[in-house]
Amino acid sequence: MSSLTAISNFAVTNQCNGKCNMCNIWKMEPTENTDIDKITGFFHENKDSLRGVKFIQLTGGEPFLRDDLPDIASVVHETMPGCMIWLPTNGLLPEKIIEITQQTLIRNDDIRLGVTVSLDGEGEYHDIQRGIDGSFKLAMKTLMELKKVKKYFPNLHLSTGFTLTASNYKQAPLIQKRTYRHGADFSVRPVNISEHYYQNLGDKRVLDLEDLNSIIKQMAYSVQKEKGILGGLTTLAYLQGVHEFLNEGRTLACSAASESIYIDSAGDVYPCIVMNHLLGNIYENSLKEILASEETKKARIIISELKCPTCWLECDAYRDVRKDGGRLLRAYFWSLNRFSL
Repeated sequence: MSSLTAISNFAVTNQCNGKCNMCNIWKMEPTENTDIDKITGFFHENKDSLRGVKFIQLTGGEPFLRDDLPDIASVVHETMPGCMIWLPTNGLLPEKIIEITQQTLIRNDDIRLGVTVSLDGEGEYHDIQRGIDGSFKLAMKTLMELKKVKKYFPNLHLSTGFTLTASNYKQAPLIQKRTYRHGADFSVRPVNISEHYYQNLGDKRVLDLEDLNSIIKQMAYSVQKEKGILGGLTTLAYLQGVHEFLNEGRTLACSAASESIYIDSAGDVYPCIVMNHLLGNIYENSLKEILASEETKKARIIISELKCPTCWLECDAYRDVRKDGGRLLRAYFWSLNRFSL
């Protein structure tokens, strides 16, 4: 069994102030947030199982709705000091997001912290997808203010996140260029269907694949220009995978449930945010017991045969892309051949 290297998503709340049309978390009955002492107990009591974790995303819902998010991040940093902590946000609360980010950085001098602001298009494209008028202006304000914070805290990493749907995918290269201009990184993913996390269904990931080829090519050009071929190689291979996933499904082996897990806001553990296969609960059993359970063994077999729903999300796919030398080599030659799909 591979050792756990990532908690790809740890939901600190299921509450959300957005109304995204590709996600139904905001339609769920909001539950009371798990007490910080309980969360602290999990991290302290499972130190041995967590010592190899290099990446964790504290997600929601909207994680910045929790006033004690700096406390949670500090506990994670204390338990796993070398771990990269990412905080995704819809950017609807600029002042609060800035305050919480600054608090987290001030409390932990050497913390490796990243914030990803969702941007799904320019102006009304973003507003329509996010379901709230004026949300684009708020998200951009959040990004601009975080950029100012980064001047004083260079260990803060910034990114924007773009979800490709049938209505907005042509906007992706525009947002990518805007993001790079502001010194942030850019991430993109197709809509992923999930019963237990997004609780979404529908055809929003049915895109015009011929048009999509052009969009991916434009994004690949920008990656190469921004990072160079070698510096952007993993991202280039990931972009090739977006086209592959939407065209023929995932073919890349997945290490979810072996190297990474998803923990929801109630402490339930799943292989990832897409596969609805309950492995256990961190407040009822130790993480070591959960990772060694029969349910986890079953999940690993299903995943190894790609009989799970499959996904193409940065939180898990990037890790597996990096381990696939053949895929990285194809991305290298793809770049040299000027991105002919």
